[in-house]
Parts: sequence; structure tokens; C-alpha cells
Amino acid sequence: MEAKSSVAAPLQLDLPVDRPRTATRPTRAARQCHRLDPAVARALPDWAARHGCTVRDVVRAAVLAVLARHTGQSPVGVGVEPDAGGTGWWQLVVPVHDDPPFTELIRRMSAAPTPVGSPPSVMLGDLPPGDTSPHELCLQVRVEDDRVELHASRLVDLFDADTVDRLLGHVGTVLADVVAGNARPLSRLPLLTEAELRTMLVDWNDTATPLDHDSCLHDLFAARAARQPEVPALLHGDRVLTFGEVDRAANRLARHLRQLGVRRRVRVGICLERGPDLLVAILGVLKAGGAYVPLDADYPAERLRFVQSDSGYAVLVTTATLLPRLAAA
Repeated sequence: MEAKSSVAAPLQLDLPVDRPRTATRPTRAARQCHRLDPAVARALPDWAARHGCTVRDVVRAAVLAVLARHTGQSPVGVGVEPDAGGTGWWQLVVPVHDDPPFTELIRRMSAAPTPVGSPPSVMLGDLPPGDTSPHELCLQVRVEDDRVELHASRLVDLFDADTVDRLLGHVGTVLADVVAGNARPLSRLPLLTEAELRTMLVDWNDTATPLDHDSCLHDLFAARAARQPEVPALLHGDRVLTFGEVDRAANRLARHLRQLGVRRRVRVGICLERGPDLLVAILGVLKAGGAYVPLDADYPAERLRFVQSDSGYAVLVTTATLLPRLAAA
């Protein structure tokens, strides 16, 4: 009997998606384009000539680098053009486990592709015709004179346009670093665009909020608890406490502390594990009018001894488990 020929299953890239993958792969696709920065595009031919490759080789290697960083996989497999008969698929599989430099990525991409029995998830070649695609993502490099463009076809049920725009922008960032003469390994290639860096470093850190300087922390917490008592205020493991629950517990502690003589300017030591009880204790001391002295049971004994002696707190809030550590200090 004649043996049947077989081909391997393609290595599928696990790119982060905007919506979950399903058992049945969708096919509805949309297209978009990203043009490289003109200065980078103009610098690519000279860089490629110095390293014995083409502009297309350099851009395709940058695509591979970004795919490797986005997936964290090694090897990285990308589909290439189907065979001449159009009945099969070929995949280029490139190992990156040793964190190669960019020039080595280019060399490895010259390896021979292998036949696979179904469409790879990511294709690097001509875009499929029409508005459907057998690939999750298909990327095509187009070079015309001093203009370099990345064209993409994405499955709309998996990827939003913004997601693919960011990925293509990361390719541009890698290429800008490469033509600038930096020789970095794959793991250190910069990915974020200037806009993304500004968002992370400036916009997300623009957290200035006008505060009511005439109100104390515990008063603001109590006001929030009065407005929205059922809203979660604290999550600790599987335990969830609402604003109302925390405020009521703090009020109970405050009443008990007043019975012990806590008033304005009276210091109260707090030695508790980080968790819900610690928040309740701080609010309770403030509600009673006192000032809390934080004590960490993991401090060295000499440090604990000094803080206890120097602060002169009148009352201590702790647990039976932690009390021996304080006593030993």
C-alpha cells in the first residue's frame, strides 16, 4: 500500500485579542494601513545595504520581533505564500529563545519554510482577496521609492482596529531604533510609540484631584459611607467590605477607644497585619480624636522597642497573635 504524505500542523501564534477565540474561527476581515515615518523609511535602504539585505527583509524582521514580544513565544511561526498550486500553506518558523540581536533575526528569516496542512494564524505576505481571511492577522510590506507601508487584514471578531494600529506602530518603533544604530537583543527592542509613552508617563499619572482641606480623612470616608453604604470599599482575598460595613466597624472601635480615655492628641499604637482590620483601626483612632502610631511586627526588636518607648502611646490596638512580638521587644 502506498503511504500517504502528510504535513505538519502550523505553529499558531497566541496574539492578545480583544474578544475571545471560539471553536469556530471567524473569517470576516477588515483592512488598514500604517505608513512608516518618512525619516525612517529614507534611512532603511542604506541600513539594509550595509547589512547585505533588502528593505523588505528588514521590515519583515521587525514584524517578527514585534510578534515575538507580543506573544512571548519561541519559536515564532508566520505563514508565507501558499505553493504554486494554491492548495497548501508554508510556514517560516524562527527560534528566538536565545534573545538574538536584530541582525540575527534577519539571517534566521532566510531559512527555508516548511509545508503545513492549514492556514497559520498569522500570515506575512500578500493580503487575501475580498473581505474574508483564513488568518487571524495578515501583514504585507509594501515598498515604493522612499515610502514604506504596512498593510494589515484582521479578523474583526478578534481584533479592534486600534489594537492592530498599536502593533503596526510598534514595528515602526523597532525600525526607528534599528536605523538609529542601536544594537539591542530582541528583549530590549523598544516597542512603545511616542503617543503610548506620553499616555503611560504623563496622562495616566495626571491624577491631581482637588481636595477638601477643611475635612479630615475619616469625615470624608463617613460622608461617602452615608451616600453609598453598599458600594465595596475594600477587597482582601475573598472578603469584600462595603463603605457602610467599614464605617460602622470603625465607629464601634472609636466608641471603645473613648471609653479607654482616647481623646485629642492621645496616641494609639496600631500593630496589625495588612488587611481590613488595619483600615478599621486607623479610621477608628481618628474618629476617637487620637493619633495613631504604626507598629510593624516585622520590625527588628530594637526598632520596635525604640518606637514604643519614643511614641509613648497610651492604648494599643493589636491581636493576641502579634502581642507577644511587641512584648518581647
